[in-house]
Amino acid sequence: MKSYQNSFNEFQYYITPSDMIEFLYCKRFIYYMKCLGIKQYEDKRYKVEKGRELHRKKENENKDYLRKKLGVVDKKINIIIGEGELILPKVALGVCQEKPIIIRGSKKVYRVDRNSKYYPDNISDIYLDRRFLNDEITTNHYGEKEAAIITSRGCMYNCAFCGGAKSLNQDITIRIRTEESVIKEISEIVKAYPCVESVRILDDLFLRNAGSIEMARRIFAPFPTLSWRGMVHVLSLAKNLDKICELTQSRCKELFIGIESGSMRIRKRINKLGTIEDIINVSQNIMENGIDLKGYFIYGFPKETKEDFQYTYELAYRLKEISEKTTGKFRTSVFQFRPYHGTQLYNEILSEGGIIKRCTFNNSISQFEGRSQFNFDFGNYSLESDELLNDFIIKTQKL
Repeated sequence: MKSYQNSFNEFQYYITPSDMIEFLYCKRFIYYMKCLGIKQYEDKRYKVEKGRELHRKKENENKDYLRKKLGVVDKKINIIIGEGELILPKVALGVCQEKPIIIRGSKKVYRVDRNSKYYPDNISDIYLDRRFLNDEITTNHYGEKEAAIITSRGCMYNCAFCGGAKSLNQDITIRIRTEESVIKEISEIVKAYPCVESVRILDDLFLRNAGSIEMARRIFAPFPTLSWRGMVHVLSLAKNLDKICELTQSRCKELFIGIESGSMRIRKRINKLGTIEDIINVSQNIMENGIDLKGYFIYGFPKETKEDFQYTYELAYRLKEISEKTTGKFRTSVFQFRPYHGTQLYNEILSEGGIIKRCTFNNSISQFEGRSQFNFDFGNYSLESDELLNDFIIKTQKL
């Protein structure tokens, strides 16, 4: 039997409710489809098609048909706010020992914070069963097969636009997995997927300080054939420029920095620490050490002006120029500002009488391959026109 890999869509759920129902009725089918990636071609079978046709007909006649067929008595909606690994199985089995914070009819809302018995204080002990992940291995922009891991949770910074800001998550501590648990997970990945050439670390902030740089070197030492990519804050390296060579030695291939804006006025407004000089010095040192750099930029912050746009573009252009003289290369990832619910900027917009617009798809900035899923439009909160905003997004993305 020959396995296959579909094209990966990171916004598509790996396990759907339908998959879970099918798993209850036929575990072997789901194992073949979702774990081994072996096509079953069930759509071509006459009985399968007739069965589906019958189900569709009965469901149109009676909306509760499928629920009754499965023996479901009550419509229940359980919502979990917070980290759900430990509480979700308990809620699903009806043995949760904590009371919901809200009960409205059949809807129950649970909150998991530091005071909850289901709060995963030690994230090193949380096991990820990769048998349930479909199309886990992606192909990165280098053409390498890549797996993803998370080594920590939480962020120490307080960016005004970010839902992960420290001030919004005061009931959640920053937790870091042990080196041993991370090495064990990478070993399991390599064993399960011998084709893997790279690991992407999805932490909010993987490289926090000099200690984390040394930790990265130790984690990847046992894997001489793997490269890796991860997020770093400019201040994590500004005082540790001499440590960047250790990242090269650990086979770090690319680092991501949330630059956001080249305007100090805007950077101050969004609580973004680090100066323009810090950004340039750190970026140059990263690329001079042979590590590629991806800079994240945001246009359209509240009350942002054309002058602010220009500062951001000029900074991105400067970094691109530097990369032309270094072994490491620079690329951009550009977004339109989104007012995430509950963030500092979201609340400021409302307090000043502003209106948060409905999410729409911005077709004018969807011309870049692999970018369509990021091009949402929640409104233009800058002081400039939509056309000018889009022009700066497009020309910065083209760098």
